[in-house]
Amino acid sequence: MPAPEPTAIAQPGAGRAPDLLLVGGTPFFDPIPLMGPHFARAWRRLGGRVLYVELGGNPVPYRAAVRRAGRAPVEAEPGLFVWRFERLLGMPYSYPDFARRWNLKVRLPALKRAMQEAGFRDGQFVALYYGWFWTEWMQALRASHHVYDCMDEHRAYPEFGNDPKLQAYVWEQECRMLEHTDLLVAPSAVLLEDRAEHVNAALHLPHAVDLAAYAPCINEMVPEPGDLGLLAKPRAVLMGTLTPKLDYAAVVNLARELHDWSVVLVGPLHKNTRIPPCPPNMKWVGPKPFEQVPGYLAYSQVGLVPLRPIRFNHGSAPLKLLEYLAAGLPVVSSRIPASEELAQAAPGVFLVDDPAEFPAVCRQALEAGRNLGREELRRSVEHRSYENRARALWEALANAPHLLADPEPGA
Repeated sequence: MPAPEPTAIAQPGAGRAPDLLLVGGTPFFDPIPLMGPHFARAWRRLGGRVLYVELGGNPVPYRAAVRRAGRAPVEAEPGLFVWRFERLLGMPYSYPDFARRWNLKVRLPALKRAMQEAGFRDGQFVALYYGWFWTEWMQALRASHHVYDCMDEHRAYPEFGNDPKLQAYVWEQECRMLEHTDLLVAPSAVLLEDRAEHVNAALHLPHAVDLAAYAPCINEMVPEPGDLGLLAKPRAVLMGTLTPKLDYAAVVNLARELHDWSVVLVGPLHKNTRIPPCPPNMKWVGPKPFEQVPGYLAYSQVGLVPLRPIRFNHGSAPLKLLEYLAAGLPVVSSRIPASEELAQAAPGVFLVDDPAEFPAVCRQALEAGRNLGREELRRSVEHRSYENRARALWEALANAPHLLADPEPGA
């Protein structure tokens, strides 16, 4: 059967957004809201139906939602459907290649049934992919446009270590996927530059931030956590999953140099991560429910983004940068292209070239935060909403003539 002619996409403001198949997002019903579910909801607010295909993480919330609904996909809210890509028992998702191919082949019929249940029609939806291993689905799904949202330098994951075979495999699969990509988008200009020769169209699409979640931080409208209240001010906070990409030696040195400060780490510890012995004024408070996180930011004075000098970090665009600013905190970050870009646009972002500079630069950030105030720091990222990111993607698709089929006569 020949592929249907893709439908031209209306300009924002001249109709509703096209339907969106979002593939490879984090668990939708997870109590910690992440970028995938936020983007899906933003797209739905622009009028397009969404089928959100979640991958990995904890499957329990999705399975509970299916039991309550009595069907899959689950209509999480009107026009927004969620379906889970379950890997075959005993098989990893993406490596080795036979496992990747077999997973995609076996699950494809169920995905197509979910698309029918959600009302998707061939040639009349946009498919957006997170991750690097979806080529066979790109070939099989009749989307009007295939969009690859490249969030990370996948071949350089710290977990891969120095395994050149695995790194080469990931890059090979990603290049295959790029061959079938109509539009590449990425929050980091570095990621675009490395992939530009493999695609026809690319768009630098910076991250968004959940502004509403951090609004209570501005005027301390949340209670101070008890374990934080015991620590002296000023406080420098490192929030989020504690992974191997972070420079813990720099954080320990910061605490030792600023002995009259408190340094607080908030978040779960990645299985491959070890925190060095902490000075008395440095404390890891462990993972916290998301609703408690704003309290740690509201009663801290500086946000930290200490990164190891590795290839993965060079191409990253840490969401922490935006989250701290949304909470009204000045930020001290290792210098990478994404933090340089943000520092040019937002006050209160301070960069270090050497880990030993963190103590002195934190003092500068503390003073700047007092002078600017939390409201001013938050205003610097108020335009970085998920709805604006979704609208920017919609506009890019509508304004790229070579991506679009000619509208039908009289359309």
